[in-house]
Amino acid sequence: MKNKFIKVMVAIMVLTTAVFSGACGNKLTETESGKEPAYETNAGELLIMNWGSTRLEREQYALLKEVGYNYAFLGAQSNTATNAENLRKALGYCNEFGLKGLTSNAGKGFTTSNEGFGSYKSLPVPADELIESGAFNGHYCFDEPLSVEQFPTFAEDYEAMLNDFESRGISVADKEYITMLCASNKDGLSYREFFKAYADTVFPKAKSGNVPSLFVDYYPLRVDKERNNYMSEDILTVLESASLALKDYGKASKWIYCLETSTDTIGANLDRDIVKEDITFQYYIGMAFGAKGFMNYHYAVPNYMADKLAPVSLSGSRTDLWYSLKELHEQLRSWENVYLSFDWKGYMALPANGGNLADNVFMANVTGNSTSHERIKNVKNSEDTVIGYFRDQNGNDGFMVNNFTEPSYGKRDNVSITFENATKAVVIFEGEKKTADLSDGTLALSLAGGAAAFVIPY
Repeated sequence: MKNKFIKVMVAIMVLTTAVFSGACGNKLTETESGKEPAYETNAGELLIMNWGSTRLEREQYALLKEVGYNYAFLGAQSNTATNAENLRKALGYCNEFGLKGLTSNAGKGFTTSNEGFGSYKSLPVPADELIESGAFNGHYCFDEPLSVEQFPTFAEDYEAMLNDFESRGISVADKEYITMLCASNKDGLSYREFFKAYADTVFPKAKSGNVPSLFVDYYPLRVDKERNNYMSEDILTVLESASLALKDYGKASKWIYCLETSTDTIGANLDRDIVKEDITFQYYIGMAFGAKGFMNYHYAVPNYMADKLAPVSLSGSRTDLWYSLKELHEQLRSWENVYLSFDWKGYMALPANGGNLADNVFMANVTGNSTSHERIKNVKNSEDTVIGYFRDQNGNDGFMVNNFTEPSYGKRDNVSITFENATKAVVIFEGEKKTADLSDGTLALSLAGGAAAFVIPY
């Protein structure tokens, strides 16, 4: 695969004259015209991090920070699961570069047994030292459990970790406890039921402002034997299951999407040459379902993937994918305060040109899809489109409008949305804010493959 990508220029077109205001890097904090909503900068930040550790070198931890991560996965290549000095060194690098370290000693996963479970208390550095290091911010205990019978063990360890922090007078508000859930189980449950069972068992252990997280790994972009790219048909079913499970749980919680940023060897259909548009597509479709963070699988090429491509190569050098990630993260950081000011409420799955859901392989089996929204009079879309809808604490509506086509096909989605009771709209695209005057409430977007826009009509 060539390490270079062709940057697809994506334009947002507005039916009437658009007033451009703001740019990438500028937070939305001030009301600029009329009733335009304003958002404070203290709404928090997206959790963005690597899956699989990077090499245990100072320069590599500097790259973790530079690419836009705020959390860092410690384990695997760094051998911090069993080597105390390596773990201390990794925590030191986290402190140096302002990264929140997440340890891991998880063993074999994708089983119904907890043999591969790794407690944070079993790490080679004592819990006292870990917590007092200032860089230890949580733990990854298990990879892809397949039975609800495994969950009580995770709940006990989560509770013990939070208690250990609090007993030392340390806030648990930003601490994470990770059990990576996959869209599979051996208990005969739907994805939604399985995720809900985890929340019901583990999340009640949260305390003192700690918001528990549902981590879900799912890799929808595939390749067949003839090297033709395609998208998994259950993508919407999996993503809606994460969001709806938290809605069913009904208490403060969030979900984090672990997505693919590298070629892989765990299955032939996942050995796809990942490019920039594949990555943006996964981030944005996760946001359409309210994801509050992202984990990148893999960030750095491990030894068993020596011939594969990831943002950081086996030699530790940056690839074009690293620069793509950095650009995307800079864009997201520029408006995360806006996104995080909204609560996810639901989504609309819209087949191209008004087609029938039942005839669409991606949309036919969804259960949480809405067919209408009180603020939307009409939508016309040339390609399959997904619109996630949100509401902030002041009653303003927000819409994440996604080109929902296989990103490598290069299909441009021309979307026209007519809003109720709106004469203007804030449109955020690639980190840049634009304010548009609407004609009869109508906004038009032109989105290339992998693209999306966040819209706030007013």
